[in-house]
Amino acid sequence: MSLMKKTTASIALLALTSGLFVNGAKAYSQTEVEAANRLATAGIVVPQANPADYQLDRQVLRQEIAAVARGIAKLPKTTSCANVFKDVSATKPNDWACYSVEALANAGLIAKNDKFRPESNITKAEAIGMVVKAAYGNEYNFDASKGGDWQKQVVDFAVSKGIVSQFSNYTTPATRGFIFEAADKALNGNPTPDQGDDLICKILGQCDKKDNNTNPTPAPDNKKDEKPNTNVGNGDLKVELSPESPANGYVVAESDRAVLLAFDVTAGKTDVTLKKASLKFTGLGDYKIIQNLAIYSNDVKVSKGERNFNNKLVADLSFDRDMVIKAGETKTLFVTATVNPGGQTYNQTIRVSLTNIEADGKNISANLTGATLTPQKVSNMAEADVETTAATGKLFIGQEGVLYNFSVKEKSKREDLVVKTVTFEETDANQVDLDNLANLELIANNKKVDAKFTYKKSKITAHLNETVKAGEKVSFVLKGTPTDDLNKTLSLKLDSVYAVGATTGIAAKSTPGRTIHTLTKTIEGTGINFTFNREGANEISAETDDVKIGELTFVTTSNYVADIQVTVDPNPSSLRVQDLLKNVEVDGDAGTHSGNVYTFKNVNLNKGTSKLPLTVDVTDRAQEGNKLKFTVKIVKLEEDSLGTKVDRLNRVLNNTQLSKEVVVRTAGLKLTAERTNITRVVPKNNQEVVLYKGRIDLNGGENITLDGINFRSTNNVRLDDYISSATLDVGGKKFQGDVNSNNINFSALSAEIQKNSKGVTALMYVTLQDKELSNVVTLEVVPEKVSVTAQNTKRLTEGTVVATNYSGLTAKASTKVNLMSASQLQTITSTNDLKDYVLAGANDVEVGAIKIKDTSADIQMNSLKAKFEVTGANTVSSAFRNIRLMDGSKQIASGGHIDGDKVVFDSFTLPQSGNDRVLKIVTDIAKVNHSGGESESFVGTIKFTDVEFETTDATVSGTTKATEEVVKVVPAVVTFTVPEKWNDGNNQATIRVTVDAGDNSLSKLTLKELKLNKSVNLSVVKVNNDSVINSITTAQNVALNKEVTNLKNFDVVVLLNSPVDGVILNKVTLSGQSTSDGAVFEFESVNEDVSLGSYSPRR
Repeated sequence: MSLMKKTTASIALLALTSGLFVNGAKAYSQTEVEAANRLATAGIVVPQANPADYQLDRQVLRQEIAAVARGIAKLPKTTSCANVFKDVSATKPNDWACYSVEALANAGLIAKNDKFRPESNITKAEAIGMVVKAAYGNEYNFDASKGGDWQKQVVDFAVSKGIVSQFSNYTTPATRGFIFEAADKALNGNPTPDQGDDLICKILGQCDKKDNNTNPTPAPDNKKDEKPNTNVGNGDLKVELSPESPANGYVVAESDRAVLLAFDVTAGKTDVTLKKASLKFTGLGDYKIIQNLAIYSNDVKVSKGERNFNNKLVADLSFDRDMVIKAGETKTLFVTATVNPGGQTYNQTIRVSLTNIEADGKNISANLTGATLTPQKVSNMAEADVETTAATGKLFIGQEGVLYNFSVKEKSKREDLVVKTVTFEETDANQVDLDNLANLELIANNKKVDAKFTYKKSKITAHLNETVKAGEKVSFVLKGTPTDDLNKTLSLKLDSVYAVGATTGIAAKSTPGRTIHTLTKTIEGTGINFTFNREGANEISAETDDVKIGELTFVTTSNYVADIQVTVDPNPSSLRVQDLLKNVEVDGDAGTHSGNVYTFKNVNLNKGTSKLPLTVDVTDRAQEGNKLKFTVKIVKLEEDSLGTKVDRLNRVLNNTQLSKEVVVRTAGLKLTAERTNITRVVPKNNQEVVLYKGRIDLNGGENITLDGINFRSTNNVRLDDYISSATLDVGGKKFQGDVNSNNINFSALSAEIQKNSKGVTALMYVTLQDKELSNVVTLEVVPEKVSVTAQNTKRLTEGTVVATNYSGLTAKASTKVNLMSASQLQTITSTNDLKDYVLAGANDVEVGAIKIKDTSADIQMNSLKAKFEVTGANTVSSAFRNIRLMDGSKQIASGGHIDGDKVVFDSFTLPQSGNDRVLKIVTDIAKVNHSGGESESFVGTIKFTDVEFETTDATVSGTTKATEEVVKVVPAVVTFTVPEKWNDGNNQATIRVTVDAGDNSLSKLTLKELKLNKSVNLSVVKVNNDSVINSITTAQNVALNKEVTNLKNFDVVVLLNSPVDGVILNKVTLSGQSTSDGAVFEFESVNEDVSLGSYSPRR
């Protein structure tokens, strides 16, 4: 790519200042604006005088990026859609994007990979990952030894570099402002056009002709010293552990497709063909419990059959009909199996390693090891019982037929199951190319399923979400239309049904032992398929020409000549067709007519696909409500020069609905108000608000141009005293209006709207003048006059404003804007259920909450000061890290700092809200002897007591006192259970204690005492079979002082010397000593009050 093209494309990818919608007032931070301005100065984005025009809070879709990039790069749209990308085509809902996306691909500005992901957002973690790799290269790499996922590691790295403040909502879509600010910081606040171009295009996944279709950071290597890159053919093949591989933990037993390992395969300079993957069982349990090993990619099985490990603990899985990884492409492959311990113990661990990949005749040593997993039995798991039906017979080219029958029954009756994918595969006897089975449909209990089909050589996979009720059975039928392979045999069988529990989300268990039957049918027919595509106009208007009614489509296996007949029946029947239509044409040929029958002779149908448009010219005598029914018929068909094939005509005529009715409508436009929420806002900082939202519907089958709309004020408020400018957005196109005293006039719109359009949005938003008000001022407008024109018809009515009467609004209005005086900020005391116990080193800990009343406008806060009382050896400053203020999941302030016993947030914006809400102070808690360099540890209690706001934007009222909820920070989370209680004749009780210290480092851990509700007479107390008390002792708080360092769980056995009733273990207390400074922390179990039972000797 030339530097000029590359720079142009990158600027295009960020110059998205023509957003489609504005909802209420805009909210953005000053730092985001400053970042955008610096990028604009460098020529990376388009400069804006008004910060709101940067649209910093807007999310961006990849297809929107493509459309703008093509326009600014001055590339013409492609004239046709070649389906370069599987998810951007002329037959998908995003067909409009195809002509821009393929123009970029043809120019070399994006890579021609399998998928473009047109409707995908960019998440915050993905954006930061791309910034980090673009700015720091190999300085950052995922480190599997640290644990956690790639998202946390890359964000932590970015925080250390000052690119972002800490956040944890990794999958939230990134806004323009977020990306701008991160990029600006990565460029050290001084971007240059070349440097910025390179970085920004990487942020959006478009650099170096590679479509970033995988995780934005390198997947973790299993071992740092291993080098999985190996030359394959003339290129490289890189095999590495995927971030999607499971972490150590549990795996659901008896579940289909349990994922044991995931790995990424990346091709280098040339395509790479995978032949075989070698797996090895490296767990400590029994390898035989792993059954039906397979490899999947995007829910499609890519390995042949299913395998088990042999007695050498090895399994070789061949890839189905070879698997090609395109140059520069990365695919994630999942190793799955059914883990079935059967009658064996579930208390065993399994682990699978990828040892070798065979590709293009070479073996690549991989040595990637998956997680250590323990089988877990799930009692409420769904069970899928699949039954199939054998079938033989015939299918006909051009006619829909049954391709397979099967049923799915939920057998367990424990939960509904959801069928996610159904895969069919050809047998060895199959002669038909599966790509030649068109118009595939899956029918469930006689209703069509919303399913998407993918082809992969020998397989067809249906992707769906079809629910089967618990205990019920659903019958499925696969239907399709053969388009070729005359006189060949189709042989198809069911490969797999993948279903998950609707409640648990766990893959359903399959009923074993079912026979999979085969369908075998012969393809017969004439080799021609004729359909009448009726997606033309449903409405026509008088005095219009070239109105498309539909399209005649022929798919043939040789050349044909046909005579076509079109019969037009008017309604009412007393009308003559010639009174309504001047001409009827097929593919531009007027043919001949007799009465209402039009004949088109010797129409050439070339081998392949022929599409012939059916069009009409409408007279000026056509009247509102007249109807015309068009019926198409083939009256003669010759193959080459062999003459008429009468026996084939019936086959052709019966394979589609060949009629369509249209109605005459006077061309016109209707505008209907759509209600939106009434806005309350303090007019300051040139805020933008929505003042009208409407829906435009067209009649008459004509393109109509909206020339002007005049909006009238409904009250005596002078609009120009409060509104500085007005913008009307019609279907994404923006126009400026004139703001006058009692109206807002858009007199020069020229907004052309495509014929038959319904539901086109018309959105007017206005910029408010800054005002200091003493009373509420209400703004409300209604459309008064709508001017329209049309090119192809002389019959056109003026635009009609549909009468609406929404409660609380003037007729035809959609909303009101209430301009308020200065905001009120009122705080309310409330209990917010903070956690009682928190482990030292925990992140995202809620330590305080403030409830505030609804606010009528954004409030600029000078500061918020929250006072905390702490107990323990250290102070607030030693406890808190990365302090931020949250409003639900949204962070509204970061960088909280400590001033004595207060947490202080300086200079932030409290966004407008029409509801009461709770703001929470969230922090990360210091670890005990954290190796990252924290100088102090904290263990003790944290209590939020007071809050103080400072602002000149609002009047502050309400309480300043918090509810004083206490959060206890412990060096280890200790819980206990009582698996064995005292009872009649049994004087022994067992207390099981579990200790989870997380990442805290304790050099010594001591079990101090057991706190009981009453005194008991003991004879023996043992901790993990070590005697602590061997003599008769009477106590309510039983002192033990037993070291239990490095024990994650242990048993305390207590033997009684005399009877006792109703004993309750209130607490277990421990002490821990820090490795670094020797500090000793005393703490209690997080649970309490568990019965130990009662003891009385048997008589």
